[in-house]
Amino acid sequence: MSESEAIAVGVIVIVVAAIFTSWSLAWRSRRRRDAALRPEPLLGDIGELRAAFSVLVLATTRSDDALERVAVDGLAVRSSAVLQVHEDGLVFRLAGAHPDVVIGRSALRGVGRANWVLDRGSGGDRIVFVRWWAGLADDGAEVDTALRHHEPGAVVAAISALLPADALPRDFA
Repeated sequence: MSESEAIAVGVIVIVVAAIFTSWSLAWRSRRRRDAALRPEPLLGDIGELRAAFSVLVLATTRSDDALERVAVDGLAVRSSAVLQVHEDGLVFRLAGAHPDVVIGRSALRGVGRANWVLDRGSGGDRIVFVRWWAGLADDGAEVDTALRHHEPGAVVAAISALLPADALPRDFA
């Protein structure tokens, strides 16, 4: 390898390292910013299982800013999960080493379908959005968790059964 090739390789390695370091620092900053945005802990049993779906969790965003991803543990980035609908809330059983995410019925604000999330379209309203309150009563925000399932209507119907009648239907498109 010539000296100029070695310099070029060194520059590329430094640039790639700088990009990954920058990305890591930005994600760490986002996690600190969003530390309060997590499901409120449930006290007691979540009730009988009503339905279960294998879903792809796409992202969680602020409900007032659909392009702002929030770093909610387990629901921030794309991952496979089993969504369980219980009589008193939702349980996301995430693939990998993530702990289950439980969203109590009282935190649920709405459910609906859309045809896009962040920078991706679905070619129809195949994406399910679950709107919920993340955080404690005084320190939190409404967020939307986007899911993909081959039968989005079934997911929406199962979650809708947990919501008060005035919360239905939600249109997130």
